[in-house]
Amino acid sequence: NEGRHLKKRPTGFRVDKVLQPFDGSKFNFTKVGQEEILFQFEASEDGEAQFFPKAPIDADSSPSVVAINVSPIEYGHVLLIPRVLECLPQRIDRESFSLALYMAAEAGNPYFRLEYNSLGA
Repeated sequence: NEGRHLKKRPTGFRVDKVLQPFDGSKFNFTKVGQEEILFQFEASEDGEAQFFPKAPIDADSSPSVVAINVSPIEYGHVLLIPRVLECLPQRIDRESFSLALYMAAEAGNPYFRLEYNSLGA
């Protein structure tokens, strides 16, 4: 993506450790604007994909959301943000990895790709 480095939000921390504790004073996914949230995503219990266009987001359950990436690598590049309100450190764990795999399965498209966006990427 030409010019990606110009649109990227500035990194507000040193990137000398892979796992850093959550710091609410720096940029984090709770600061993503509402206009950047596309929809809430959760794995279906019956394996069937469903879309509810006006479903309210349940803030009490710390939803996983799909948001616009303001500095996309490629067309259609979005962010899957697991349990956004739990203020998790940016790392892969079993639950978030499973969520990403569910999203890929529900997309049902051989061109759908998953990518992990690490700190400072």
